[in-house]
Amino acid sequence: MQRMHLTTDPPPRRASACRRALTSPLRGLQWSPPRKVKLMDSTETPAGFKPLFRSSPYLETNGPFFCKGVGENLTIGLRVLEKHTNARGTVHGGLLATIADIVLGYAAAFSRDPPLSLVTSTLSIDFAGSAKLGDWIEARADIQRVGKRMAYVNAYIHRGDERIVRASATFVVAGVLDTSRARQKLPAIEIGFQVFSKDGEEEFGAVRDILTDGHLVVDVENKGDVLIPLDAIADVVEHKVLLDVQKLDAPIRAAIAHAHDAEVY
Repeated sequence: MQRMHLTTDPPPRRASACRRALTSPLRGLQWSPPRKVKLMDSTETPAGFKPLFRSSPYLETNGPFFCKGVGENLTIGLRVLEKHTNARGTVHGGLLATIADIVLGYAAAFSRDPPLSLVTSTLSIDFAGSAKLGDWIEARADIQRVGKRMAYVNAYIHRGDERIVRASATFVVAGVLDTSRARQKLPAIEIGFQVFSKDGEEEFGAVRDILTDGHLVVDVENKGDVLIPLDAIADVVEHKVLLDVQKLDAPIRAAIAHAHDAEVY
């Protein structure tokens, strides 16, 4: 009995990637990598904003915060950086509460002359939205009443035209904010004065602005604008501001120490 041998033709070869590309309707188009979105620098602010006129170690760590106006017209602004975000990539609720507390307290305190020393008694926050990395957010206050013992203030935080936070606070009026030392030294300082360490011979920056509570905005070489508190001003002599750098926060001291690193001799 003769055996029959069945033969089968090999399956047709699938078109290679190159052959498919020749017949593709997208033939001729070139691939390009996805465009990277440039995030704005933390110091890029809308017109009129300056570094926050009254700061603290906590605010220096969590900022940079910016402001314009004073008292009832105060607006606090901030560019959302990576350090401000939570695990979901949106601005952390604790930071929004901080911004609310700043604008509520500073608006009420500096709505009086002399400014008041206020202590937060209650703070209520309602989160209605959020912001993401790179967004610019602003907080504005609505002062309900400032009395001899208590102050009552409301505020909103906006991202563009959208309200993302509603806040209200009650403050205890603890007295008058001490700005007398600032008022004594401010008349002797002018914008453009060079800034030195009291123990150094080489300037490291210049006065760019003088704020209402006595802080100086100093443009430090290779760093940019920093806030210098009144207590760090040792003297003002011949258009020079002399600082006691040991009274400055560590990041500012480090910036001053490296102010001339980029110079070529």
